[in-house]
Amino acid sequence: MLARGTRSFALAGVFVALITVGAIVFVGGRQPSTSPTPSATASPNPSASSSATASSGSLAPFGYTGGGTIEFTKHDASGKDALWVIDPSGLNPTLVASAGCCGLFSPDGSQLALAAPGVTLPSLTPDPSLLGIEVLDRPGTNVAFVVPTGCGACTVFGLNDEPDAWSPNGRYIALTMWSDTDDSQAGMGIADRDFPGIPWDWPQTRVTGAHADIPIAFSPDSSMLLFMRTERTVGPTAIGPLFVVGVTDLAVRQVSPPGVTVSTNGLIQGPASWSSDGQSIVFAGVDASVGTTSIFEVGIQDGAEARKIVADAPGATSARFSPDGTMIAFDRKASTAFHDLWVMQPDGTGATNLTSTFDPGVCCAQWSPDGKAMLVAGTTSDDSHNNLLVVAADGGGIWQVTDDLNVYTGFLWGPGFR
Repeated sequence: MLARGTRSFALAGVFVALITVGAIVFVGGRQPSTSPTPSATASPNPSASSSATASSGSLAPFGYTGGGTIEFTKHDASGKDALWVIDPSGLNPTLVASAGCCGLFSPDGSQLALAAPGVTLPSLTPDPSLLGIEVLDRPGTNVAFVVPTGCGACTVFGLNDEPDAWSPNGRYIALTMWSDTDDSQAGMGIADRDFPGIPWDWPQTRVTGAHADIPIAFSPDSSMLLFMRTERTVGPTAIGPLFVVGVTDLAVRQVSPPGVTVSTNGLIQGPASWSSDGQSIVFAGVDASVGTTSIFEVGIQDGAEARKIVADAPGATSARFSPDGTMIAFDRKASTAFHDLWVMQPDGTGATNLTSTFDPGVCCAQWSPDGKAMLVAGTTSDDSHNNLLVVAADGGGIWQVTDDLNVYTGFLWGPGFR
């Protein structure tokens, strides 16, 4: 089972993505079914005044003035993980968990869920070899609660758990579950804050059965969950079709066309997204029948047919609607070995390359809460030397966030938490 952010990932491999048997292959990186051994010594840039040029050769300055908080998982040379938060300007890097990864902001930014080893109920003995889910309160690292808080399905305490999606109404956390020793234990769960009266008890364990399903995002009205069903893995990457499941009735329906697959890992963090009105989904998919990667749009109505809004997007990893639904961000291979970041209108028109003159290759954009910028990973060299960058959605600039060449995964931009 490939969890979202618990392994080391090869960034340059993303930028030189190879199309092999219809799949995006990422060189090196995450190994399946292994829990992390986070490091207490990892640290991002010590200050925004560090020399970006000296360490990375990047042309980007520090000092983006937008709001919110960025979280990321940082890996050291041995692949150990630590969870950090930092201001978009590059200031105030803060170690949140020296033994944690895979951060997920609550919708209002007041809490941060993460995966950490040895999380369990007070009545049970923690297993330090397994990951569990803690939820931290703003502004510090006080543990508000763990998921699950009750023992409605105690078998889950023999599995690794990782948070992947938080519903917009704040009620549900969708998570990936897997065993380090038994692949048949893979599954997807939905923790429900309001049932059965004990916050975040566990009424829906393995909601879609014994499948290697990976949550991507809840619909804007929180009634459906978009997820990927892993059919195979190539190196660090899980590959399979897209589905939606109803949160209350657990009805499952495939939304990607037959023969079209998406890919996900700790960099991509979900290849697809919902429109702001919840009526459509966009995604980067590989069509095995023709061997090309395209950006697809599909209506959520039963029987809706997917259409290609970008017919040829070599190596594209993801497609993401802006928070207000007026733009779609995607990356694609440039004429060099690297990727560029593009934005376009929802119908596929007005495509604009935001990084055509910027030396580092960038990928895997995550939108800022206000939709004015995107957080990306960028590199000029090899798999383990990259930094996080901010790219303005209107093409108005590029700024560095980190200045410590490393492998950054699980990065997201939340509305608060400070």
